[in-house]
Amino acid sequence: MARHSSVRQNVRVKPGRSAPGGAMFEPTPEELAERPVKVVPAPRLVGLDALRGLAVLLMCLSGLLPTALPNWMYHGYYPAYLPVGWEQEQAEETPSPVAAQNEGGENNEAEPDALGLADVDDLLAPDPGVTEEAGVVEWEPAPKKFRGKEWPSFTWVDWVFPMFLFAMGAAIPLALSRRLARGDPTWRLMLGAVGRFVLLVFFAVYIQQITPWHQNPSPGLAEWWTTLLGLGLLVPVLARLPFNTPRGLRLAVRGFGVAGVMLLLAMVNDRDTNAPFAWRMGEDVDIIILLLAWASLPAAWLWLWTRNAGWVMWTVRLVVALPLAFVAHQHAMPTQWRWFANTFDGFVSAMQWPKQLLDLRGLNQALPGHLPESLLNLSTMYDFTWFKLLWVVVPGTVVGDILVRYMAEQRELANIPRPAPVEQSKAVKLAGTAWGIGRHAIITVGLLGCVVAILVGLKDYAGAFARLGPLPVATPYAALLLGLPPLVIALLAMIGKPGPNGRTLRRLTLWGTAWLTMGLILCVWPDPRTPTGFVENGISKGPPARLSWYLVSLGLSILFLVVLMLWTDVRGWRWPFGLLTTNGRNPMLAYALIHGPLAAVVAIPWLMPFVADGVPASLDALLAWMIERRHGLTASPWHDAGWDLVKTLGVAVVVWIATKRGVVLRS
Repeated sequence: MARHSSVRQNVRVKPGRSAPGGAMFEPTPEELAERPVKVVPAPRLVGLDALRGLAVLLMCLSGLLPTALPNWMYHGYYPAYLPVGWEQEQAEETPSPVAAQNEGGENNEAEPDALGLADVDDLLAPDPGVTEEAGVVEWEPAPKKFRGKEWPSFTWVDWVFPMFLFAMGAAIPLALSRRLARGDPTWRLMLGAVGRFVLLVFFAVYIQQITPWHQNPSPGLAEWWTTLLGLGLLVPVLARLPFNTPRGLRLAVRGFGVAGVMLLLAMVNDRDTNAPFAWRMGEDVDIIILLLAWASLPAAWLWLWTRNAGWVMWTVRLVVALPLAFVAHQHAMPTQWRWFANTFDGFVSAMQWPKQLLDLRGLNQALPGHLPESLLNLSTMYDFTWFKLLWVVVPGTVVGDILVRYMAEQRELANIPRPAPVEQSKAVKLAGTAWGIGRHAIITVGLLGCVVAILVGLKDYAGAFARLGPLPVATPYAALLLGLPPLVIALLAMIGKPGPNGRTLRRLTLWGTAWLTMGLILCVWPDPRTPTGFVENGISKGPPARLSWYLVSLGLSILFLVVLMLWTDVRGWRWPFGLLTTNGRNPMLAYALIHGPLAAVVAIPWLMPFVADGVPASLDALLAWMIERRHGLTASPWHDAGWDLVKTLGVAVVVWIATKRGVVLRS
């Protein structure tokens, strides 16, 4: 060091530069202290944005798909095909009182009376629809109707909504922790959660009101243009304005948007073709957005109360939320699980007290002008059983805590002083991962293989999926036999020194494996007291939804998040996931576009010649042509599915352009 000091006195060497002759000098602590350190903020978590974007786009696609596709292209409770002779077997059966009690419906969810599925032994026995030697079930088209109680199944369409719920829960700690770091007090964040709840309720009402079919069962040109106008009015109301926008201009833009929205709603509900507004789920209010609102509020408050990361606070959060979700889920429980049935029923009834507060019909006695009672009765906007969604959202906040810690580590590594090339390379190595691309590929193939195998194994419970010698392997056991081995391979590939990124990915994979394993156990656990021979009568989104549906969906969502984070946040492959990422940052715009404006654009007559040849010119003929194409009378259903995929990609591109231009709807 003495020689280095003497040389430093005679030769001026800039920090991080080499002296004449190629010698590299290590700067002294005094030089490091005087050197300014550039603070680099941690990047946005791209993997979570991509997961949220994938969920919202798949939700859009699932709502556009035509009929006559295979069962795995629809919700499990709407099968397009059933085993030959299966409905005749159901018609000959009479449901027992015990079975009817086991399959009780949920509050405010009207369901058709459904008979139970035949026992597994009878289903696998030789009959005209089953080939015993091959263990294969023959299928025939089935009437398209709800079969949530009698036909257990799990498809990708059943998965996309809990995937979005999980992404919302994981984003809560990331968003609120940034505001806490800025110094916002807890009470302000709690009020902000209430404001976000109100905003989502407004969006649920408004987006349903401006759909063409809500305005008129047979929409015309006026309804299509009204829908497009309604979408445009969302921009001044919900879009994030630039930070340097003057306060007066900001208020003027918001005021213009609110006034336009109120006038449009008044115009839409003044039509003679509409039924009186009555806060009806699915008719006057979008139920999906409303469920998101009721799931986000308690999850955000619970996180604020237990936000100190660590297993103790995670345990407290889960112990508080999951029993509440369990009781809210009680109508879907098997009878043998309801250990305190009367207590459960009494607690659920007691927790419905907000309905009384939301019934404002008594105000008509004090108001000078009487308002319609259907407008004042808001009791349908609340149901305690909706808190069952906390099964997915609250564990998502635990994952969010892991992601907050991961982002803090990335921020610290990004702000490390880098005075010399040696230290720069060390910092880059610390910020990365000790795993190479080969191990990353093994992890990706293993996790994706597990996801695909689970979806294949749980798509139905009828017949046999494969044979192991003389033994037929009936689904859902195929989900275990095909899904767990690639998952184990992915976990084995994570053994070794992982680095900061690898530790987070391994921790998330273990969390996903735990939830997925619990859900699969419920899927295959035998119970002769149920019609299907499985506990919970098999997995199903319902209604009533099974507990296994929540757990399997949660586990698969975490595993898929690991794959997306590995390639976007760890390896930095941003451009292949650009559409997913931008749609994940702007999900409300994507949902608004698919909820009517997309159909309005497609239905404008002068735009249709660019879509296909021979399109009729008049609007009535155009709508008839669209209906004919929709039902597959002149084309195969896969042709229509491809057209629906093109429309979904079109929505994704529009959202990508809007997000790049800064037009982002607050959510």
